[in-house]
Amino acid sequence: MKKLFIFSLILSTLTHNIYCNSILNNVSISGTYLGLFNIIENNQSQFDYATNIDFNYTISEEVSGIIQLQTGAGNGSIDFEGPEAVLTDITLEYAPKNMGLNVTLGSFDVPFGHETDKLTNNADTFNNIHFFNSLPYSALAGAVGTLNTLGIKTEYKLSNAHFISSITNGTSETANNNNNTFQTTAQLSLFTNENGYRLTTSILNSDDSNDTAGTSLNSNLTAYLLEFDLPIDVIKLNINYGNFNFDDNTNSTTDSIKTFGIGISTQLKSLFAGIKSSFWRPDGATMSTSAPTVPGLLSSTSTSANNDQYQLSIGYHLSKHSMIRTEYIINNYLFSNSTTQTTAGFISGINVRF
Repeated sequence: MKKLFIFSLILSTLTHNIYCNSILNNVSISGTYLGLFNIIENNQSQFDYATNIDFNYTISEEVSGIIQLQTGAGNGSIDFEGPEAVLTDITLEYAPKNMGLNVTLGSFDVPFGHETDKLTNNADTFNNIHFFNSLPYSALAGAVGTLNTLGIKTEYKLSNAHFISSITNGTSETANNNNNTFQTTAQLSLFTNENGYRLTTSILNSDDSNDTAGTSLNSNLTAYLLEFDLPIDVIKLNINYGNFNFDDNTNSTTDSIKTFGIGISTQLKSLFAGIKSSFWRPDGATMSTSAPTVPGLLSSTSTSANNDQYQLSIGYHLSKHSMIRTEYIINNYLFSNSTTQTTAGFISGINVRF
């Protein structure tokens, strides 16, 4: 009996070790750290930080996924997550070999625009020349965030084209779907090569107008976006134009907001720099009740103000996994009563991948 017990204990220990080693071989942990100092006009000067932690797992050569946690110090003038940790991305991806197909299930960034892959996502700014996102994306998820949604996304890549579509719960970042409707998106990119000339068209529709108990935009939103990427030698030029229609089913209000922008960036070895302008143009003084407040540095409840945002950034890659950057950003507001206000900010910091 004693020998049987010892044998069972040894077998149990070996099985446990083999199982744990198998899990560890299929799971990796990575992430980003962002530490910075910022001065936002009409607010305090401060040090701040944020971090993303990614749990990457592989089930087979064709099936993998990611679970991402985001957090930060909290209560800063920049809207990083924190001080509690927040679960954002949680996906299962199926990518069959040699088919150019990728199917994603779970919580992911709303695939609206080619710029989605270049947004600042809490502590991860590596794909963005600037710290802050442009105005249309700031309206959807804040200046340093991305809009997550729950559902299914399908991507199909050809040699000179890329198509992405999704069906999800809507603009809520949770499983809530009180409106009982689904958000649909479609995006088509035509390009010479992955880093060459590119034309991207994106459309989105999400009726969350009755979703008052959730965390959605509470709107019947229809939007489209056109983007042109034009690389010229060491210079990259991006031009975009879009329209957001926040329908509140009321004839006495204006629903549409136009956005457009232009960005120029360059990279010379480890040094990089960029200038970006983005513009927010509500169509009238009496906006839809479901229209978002005007995005930007200024804390305002206005939904009808014009805003011009200008960003200038310069940075240096210390290594493949670390960089320093300084950005100056300015917002010029024009309100419906013809008054103007200018708000500026200065941000400097270090971003590290691990």
